[in-house]
Amino acid sequence: MSSPEGYSAQSLERMSDEEFWRVARREAQRTPAIPLEERARAGQYLECVLPRGSYLLPLAAIEEIIPPPSRPTQLPAMPLWMPGVTSWRGEILAVVHLNAYLDENERDAPVPASNGLLLLARHPDLLIGLYITALGRTLTIERASILPLPNAQEAPEALIGVAGELPVLDVDALLADVVQRIEAEARRD
Repeated sequence: MSSPEGYSAQSLERMSDEEFWRVARREAQRTPAIPLEERARAGQYLECVLPRGSYLLPLAAIEEIIPPPSRPTQLPAMPLWMPGVTSWRGEILAVVHLNAYLDENERDAPVPASNGLLLLARHPDLLIGLYITALGRTLTIERASILPLPNAQEAPEALIGVAGELPVLDVDALLADVVQRIEAEARRD
């Protein structure tokens, strides 16, 4: 693998974090992006482990996987499934505890955001970190093998079907609902 703009491995190691990420972003912008729809057709799914079970998310929708912040900043009028916000590479990141978000019975319980992992996904102009317990496998699944949910009217809108025994989440629908609920909670105050 060649270094960006002819940088040697040694010069990259000596860069400050800020300088390194500036070079990395510049290189990423020069590389043509593959549209999300095209990447989603590839059928790569990431198994996300939660206390209530495992779920599949399209790998193409995840920008990055990072450790969660030790203590996200709490803001007034946040939903109970949102432990807070934090900063990541100069952006505000909303932290969403995915297990509490998906489970109506756990919405009243306080949700910690330590250990586990954050899956970073973007909803137009907002970066959202989906807190999960652990990662499972990466699976290739044909779209035709994702079957409709048996009780679709009782399931969250973000659940689009099942592949084998694992529920499949629509990340775009999930993030849109998260943003809508955060905005509704803020208006109630």
